[in-house]
Amino acid sequence: MTPVATPCFHCGEPIPRGLAIHARVSGRDEPVCCHGCKAVAEFITGAGLGDYYRYRDTASTRADEPARPDRWSAYDRPELVERLTRAEPNGARSITVLLEGLRCAACSWLADKALGLQSGVLDVSVNPATARARLVWDPDKVRLGDLLRVLEQVGLRPHPLAGEPSEQLALLERRSALKRLAVAGFGNMQVMMFAVPLYFGEASGMDPTIREYMRLVSMLVSIPVAP
Repeated sequence: MTPVATPCFHCGEPIPRGLAIHARVSGRDEPVCCHGCKAVAEFITGAGLGDYYRYRDTASTRADEPARPDRWSAYDRPELVERLTRAEPNGARSITVLLEGLRCAACSWLADKALGLQSGVLDVSVNPATARARLVWDPDKVRLGDLLRVLEQVGLRPHPLAGEPSEQLALLERRSALKRLAVAGFGNMQVMMFAVPLYFGEASGMDPTIREYMRLVSMLVSIPVAP
């Protein structure tokens, strides 16, 4: 029998055999699948946000390898800040970002808490249904690039929503949602097609072999539908 691969503590992906990478989490060494997940897990717990791993109801997305220090520095240019953000009262700025990798309410909680720890952040509003976050901050105390970098450090890739690129991201997001809806609808219909004969078969004496076969097929069809 083939041994079951150990899942990554952060993203849940199977860890390749022979790979030994561990993240130090709350005094314990937890197995992870790559150095990206190690960096994210240690950042989350190091910032005092370890409750995220207790609250989440689905695994996180796999993290990229640690980013270069200047990855988000381009977003600190005044002309780019002016184009992407909106002026608020008292000199504050605001922006809406699409959070790639945001999957559940725990991810929203994590984004909110991580940003709230940053000096100069005045307001954070995260919508888990649309995977969007609205940030309001004081540009004299914190830079936009620093806020975007924090989001990436907790495993959420931010995409500022402004201009044509945001429209393309929104289109991709809608297409992805439609695909998931189509798969869920098709799977549910197939399960019902097997469920009806099973209901009537219990009363009419269906052969046990056929009954177990239909139950097995129903289970297999339902797997892609499950969250």
